[in-house]
Amino acid sequence: MPDELHASSALHRSILERLSVGVNVVRPADGRIVYTNAAFARMLGYAPDELVGRPVSIVNAAVGQHPEARAQEIMDHLRRTGRWNGPIANRHKDGSVVWCRADVQTLDDSAWGSVWLAEHVDVSEERRIADALNESESRLQSIVDNTTAVIYVKDLDGRYLLTNRRFETLFHVTRESACGRTDFDIFPTQAAAEFRANHVAVARAGRALEFDEAAPLDDGEHNYISIKFPLFRATGEVY
Repeated sequence: MPDELHASSALHRSILERLSVGVNVVRPADGRIVYTNAAFARMLGYAPDELVGRPVSIVNAAVGQHPEARAQEIMDHLRRTGRWNGPIANRHKDGSVVWCRADVQTLDDSAWGSVWLAEHVDVSEERRIADALNESESRLQSIVDNTTAVIYVKDLDGRYLLTNRRFETLFHVTRESACGRTDFDIFPTQAAAEFRANHVAVARAGRALEFDEAAPLDDGEHNYISIKFPLFRATGEVY
């Protein structure tokens, strides 16, 4: 029996070491790491087996909550359901954050007993790109919100994709409620038809055009000089 257990453990290690994703195995009884594969150790800047015997909270980064609290939250969920998956901020040995997508499951292993086996895929670059995109969108919204001009973006079907604060104030509609709607949902039919015709003309021309448009406000109709221009995809098509 000892020889069989030793062979089983060696086989498990051989399989896990060949994986490109990071793997760590945690003992539920005390929340300590009993194994990490080379990919996981390398991902977080540790030497092989350097993390073995240490509490799993050591690899949780303090993003939003204390590392021990985050580790406890995940372990409590595992004790209730046997599985957990989601984004997790891991802490590199140098203190930097390594964002991963983790899938953790409870297993009964002949060599380790009952354990939690976690697979970690590094998504730091995806996270960086998403954060940069969110920052860019937030910056754009701040710029368009702090002008007295009425600014909006529509798709080719005339559905609103973006509106600024001035648009909301004048036409009594929030950007959330405007998104996905057309002029026919917001304005009288005659005005909406004129806006739509001008919108189509710009899409067909593929360049900026200037229009004199009448928009109904609380105190009556107001005329605006409206400059409309197309937005292009990287491929050159108008969207």
